[in-house]
Formats: sequence, C-alpha cells, structure tokens
Amino acid sequence: MSYVGNAPEVNSYVPNIAFFSGNGACTQFQIEQPFDNALAIEVVVNGVPQTPIVSYSVTNGLVTFDEAPPAGLNNITIRNIVASLVTYNTVSAGQIDPGAVGETEIAAGAVTTTKIADGAVLGNKIAVNVIRGNNIVAATITGNLIAENQITGNLIANNAISGNNIVSPPDIFDDAFLFGGM
Repeated sequence: MSYVGNAPEVNSYVPNIAFFSGNGACTQFQIEQPFDNALAIEVVVNGVPQTPIVSYSVTNGLVTFDEAPPAGLNNITIRNIVASLVTYNTVSAGQIDPGAVGETEIAAGAVTTTKIADGAVLGNKIAVNVIRGNNIVAATITGNLIAENQITGNLIANNAISGNNIVSPPDIFDDAFLFGGM
C-alpha cells in the first residue's frame, strides 16, 4: 500500500537497557539510540514505571524528565522497546496514492509560477470572471496567442475596447493611406 510521506529508511537496533544514577537535579539523560518518540522507550525510576509524554519526552535520544529523578545509584532504567526505527528522507511520485494530495495538503504559497508547466493551465481550469484587465501584464497577450475565432462580440463587455486600446499597423493613419495617396 502506498502512503504520503518520505521514503522509509529502516535502522535496526538491538533491544538495549541503559542505567543512570539520578542526583535530584539533572533532568536529561542521553541514550545511544536516536529515538524521537517517548513511546519507543520504557522508563523506570526507583522501580516505578514512568508515563511516556507525561513524565518524560525524548528527542534524538535525549530523554528529558518533567521533574528531576531522585538521587540514587542506577535508579533510572531506560529500555528501548522498539526493535527498529523508521525515518523518512525523501518521497517519490510512485509512493503517493492517486488523489492523496488535495488542497488541504498543499501549503499556502507552495505552488509558484516556476512550478507550473507551460500549457498546464487550460481555460476550463480558470474560474469565470477571475481574469480582468488589471490582472494581465501589459503586452503578454498577443495575436499569435489567441486561437482563431476565440474572441467574439458576445465575449467582449460593453465599452471594454476603446480607441486607445487598439494598436494599429504603423501605416494605417498615414496621410497617403487615408487620403488616397496625397
């Protein structure tokens, strides 16, 4: 079954037990395994099992207690209870189920112009009335970019085109053209 996330990298560990001596002040103890989940280890202080997440946390193998364990010789026992640790580095397109990534999974601003392939956004993907004149950069739409017979009178709003919006060929207003070769 595919999943959303990075490709797994499995690191196996031999079950391990570490003993520490509390001093009543120290709240952090480093274990060899780089666990980041308090549920991956079992912690016992003075013979009393501690509650994961509530009594302690672990980040990259650094076990941090909410309260310093009391003083005692080897009174803290930390045992990893997970035989393997799965970490995630990268994800390939083949690991993502079709339809698994929707609008809520894409961060705001994550889709930029450089990530959209040329020709990827078609007319049926553009909502009605979202493109207006002030959203179009000057000189970006030229005649060769408009398909034949695509702009008809019913697609042009009243008063949308005026004389100053029309660029003419250079000789159309030439006196010779207008007045028959004068």
